Amino acid sequence: MKSQKNTAFKISTLSAALMMVYGSPAFAEGADLSEWITPESSVSVGVGFQDNDRRQLGRFDGRNDNDVKLMLDADINKRDDATGTWNQLRITNFGLENRELEINHSRQGDYGASFEYSRIPRESELIFNTGLSGIGSETQTVNVNTRPGTSPQNAWMGMHRDRYTFGLNKIIEGVLDGSLDLSVKYRHENKDGRRNYGTYSGAQAVFLVEPINSSTRQLDVVLNYVGKDLQLQGGYYGSWYENENNLITARVGAGAPFYLSLPPDNEAYQLYVNGSYTISPTTKTTFRLAQTTATQDDYSLLKALPAALVWSGYNGVKAKMVTTEGQFGITSKPMKDLTLLANVNYQDRNDKTPHVPYNNQAEPDETTPHSFRNTNAKLEANYRVDQGFRLLGGVYYEVRERTVVFHHENNKPANPTNAGGNWTIPTVTTDEREVPARSETNELTFKAQATKTLTEGLNGQLTYAHSERDGSNFYWADQMNLINPLHMADRDRDKVGVKLDWSPLENLSLQAQYAEARDDYGDNGLNANYVAPNGRKLGGTGITDGSGQLFSLDADYKLNDNWQLTAWYSYDESKAKQYAFQATFGPSPNRKINLEDTGESVGIGVKGKATADITVGADLEWNRSVGKYRQSNIKDAGATLEENLPNITNKTIRLALNASYQLDKKSSVRMDFVYDKWDTDDWSWMMWNNTKTGLIPMAYATDGTTASVDNKQSASFVAIRYKYDF
Repeated sequence: MKSQKNTAFKISTLSAALMMVYGSPAFAEGADLSEWITPESSVSVGVGFQDNDRRQLGRFDGRNDNDVKLMLDADINKRDDATGTWNQLRITNFGLENRELEINHSRQGDYGASFEYSRIPRESELIFNTGLSGIGSETQTVNVNTRPGTSPQNAWMGMHRDRYTFGLNKIIEGVLDGSLDLSVKYRHENKDGRRNYGTYSGAQAVFLVEPINSSTRQLDVVLNYVGKDLQLQGGYYGSWYENENNLITARVGAGAPFYLSLPPDNEAYQLYVNGSYTISPTTKTTFRLAQTTATQDDYSLLKALPAALVWSGYNGVKAKMVTTEGQFGITSKPMKDLTLLANVNYQDRNDKTPHVPYNNQAEPDETTPHSFRNTNAKLEANYRVDQGFRLLGGVYYEVRERTVVFHHENNKPANPTNAGGNWTIPTVTTDEREVPARSETNELTFKAQATKTLTEGLNGQLTYAHSERDGSNFYWADQMNLINPLHMADRDRDKVGVKLDWSPLENLSLQAQYAEARDDYGDNGLNANYVAPNGRKLGGTGITDGSGQLFSLDADYKLNDNWQLTAWYSYDESKAKQYAFQATFGPSPNRKINLEDTGESVGIGVKGKATADITVGADLEWNRSVGKYRQSNIKDAGATLEENLPNITNKTIRLALNASYQLDKKSSVRMDFVYDKWDTDDWSWMMWNNTKTGLIPMAYATDGTTASVDNKQSASFVAIRYKYDF
C-alpha cells in the first residue's frame, strides 16, 4: 500500500494567522515555539512474535506464519528554512513481507524528486499435497498412481510483487497568467511465484502449477496548467508487460507431452487531455479526450511450440484494441437555490484484431475480435427548498453496444414439444457460440433524493431510484446454454435508501443507514413461458429475480477529554432465484436454484489516557458470512424433493490491544497484542468419501493430488516497539 504523503506541522494555518495578528500569548510563558513550527520526525524499532500460522488471514499482511519479526518504521522530515527544501524518508513494516520505503526531495513551489519501493505479498490459503515433478518450471510431469521417483509433498503456492517507482516534477510559474507543473513517473514491477493451475487429460482433471516470472513497466508523463479560469491536464501513459514463461510442457506419466499457453507479452499507450473551464462564477465545464492503443501477439508462443504443432498456414496474429474516450460536463447555478449538472461519457473499444483461421480443420477455429461501445449521460437538479431542506432529481441513460461473435452461425431451434406430459426441447442447428448474446442494451434510471434537517441534532436523507434495462433481440446459442447472461438480460431495478445522522448529546454522535434493492428479470431465457398446443407451460431459464439489503449503525461517544468509545454494526444480504434445464427433460425439466448470502459484522473500540504517561487502546471485531445453496430436481426429471447443498459459514474474530508508555518528552515504548481466529466449514475444496459418509480433501484422479484448507486457524501476535521523536 502506498504511504500517504503529508507534511506534518503541529500548528495549523489558522493558528499561524492568528499569531501574526495577535502575537503568541496563547502559548504558556516560556514555551519553546520551535516545537510548534519544526517538522516532526520519528523512528520506531521493535520485535514481534506470532505463535501459529494464519494462512487465510495472513495472505496479504506478511504475517502468515509463526516466526519472530523485526518491526522497523521511520518518518523523517527535514526542512531547510532558508531555501524551502524538504527531505523526507518514510519506512513502513520493514521486517515484514508487506514492507514499504519512500524517499522525497523537493523545494516548495519549484521541483521534486521521489523514489518508492514496496513489496506486495499474496500467499495461498490452500495446501496442495502432490507428487508433481517440475513445480516452478515450464516442464512438469504428473506421476500417476504411485508417483514413481517422487514422494508426495506439500507444495507452497503464492507470489509477491516488488514495485519500484521513480518520480520527478517541476513547477514553472508565470506562464499565460498561470503555472505549469510537469510530472514524470516511472514504475517497474517484478512478479515472482507460483499459482495452482490445471487442465484435463481425457475426462480427468490434472493438477499443474503456473510458474510466475513477469515484469511490468509503466511510464506516466503529465503536464498540468492552472490558470484563472482554465485548468488543463495532458499526458502520456504507457505500459509494457513481459512474461519470462511462454507455455507449460506437461505429460501424464509416460504419455505424450501436451502444452498450455501462459499470458503473452503485451503493451499499451494512452494520450489524453483533461480540463475544466469556468465560464462564469456560476457555470463551470469539464471535459476529457483520450485514446489508448493496446497490442498483444503470439510470436513467442509460436517459437516455443514444436514446429509440428503449428499449422503451416498460420503465421501468428497481432491483437490490437483501440479505445477512444470522450467526456463533457457542465455545472451551473442559474438561481440562488438551484444547481444543475449535465454530463456525457463515451467510450469506444474497437477490436482491430484480424479475423483469421488458425488451424487446418474442415471448419477451422478462428480469432474472434470483440468490440464494445458505451455511452452514458446524466442530468441532475439540486434545489434547496429552505435552510434545512434540499431536493435532488436525476435522470441517467446508458447504452451498451457490442459485436456478436458468429451471429450468422446460430439459428433459432424448433419449438419445444410436449407429448404424454413429457417435454422435448430441440437443439440449435449449429453451435459455434455457446452463450446467447445481444448487440445492444439500454438502461434508463430515475432518481429522487430528499435531505432534511429534522431537528437541531438530527439530519435525514431518503433516496429512491428506479431503472429499466432492455435491448435488441438475443442471438441463439446451443441447447444446454439457453440462459440470457446476467449483464445483458432485461431487468427492472428499484433501490431505496435511508440515512440518519444524529447527535443527541454534545459528546455522542450516531450514524445509521439502510439500503435495499430489488431486481425483476421477468420472463428470462429462451422458451420462457412457452405454452405447448396441449396447454402445458414451460418455464424459462436463468435468473428471475434478485434482492439485496444493507443496514449499518455507527456510534462515537466521548466520555471526557481522555477517553473515547466507538462501536459499529452492519448486516448485508443478497439473494437470487434462477432456473435451469436438466439434460433429461421429462415432465418437469426446470431445476430451481435459490442462492443466498448474508453477512454480519460487529466492532467496538476504546482508546484513552490511563495516566499522564500511559495511553491504551482496545478493538474487538467479529464477522460472520453464510452462503446458502438451495436447489431442486438434481437427480432426475421426476424428482420433486429439494437437494440442498450444505451451507458455507465463515467466522472471524479479532482482538487488538495496545498500550504506550511515554518515557520522556521524546521517547516512548509501545506494546501490541493481536489475536485472530478464523473458522469455516467451506466444502468447495472437499469431496464425499466412497461410502458417502463424510467429506475428505478433494483429490485429482490422475495422481491423487489433494487440495485442502485448515478450517480452524488462530494465532496470537505480540510486538514491542521503542519510538523516538525528534
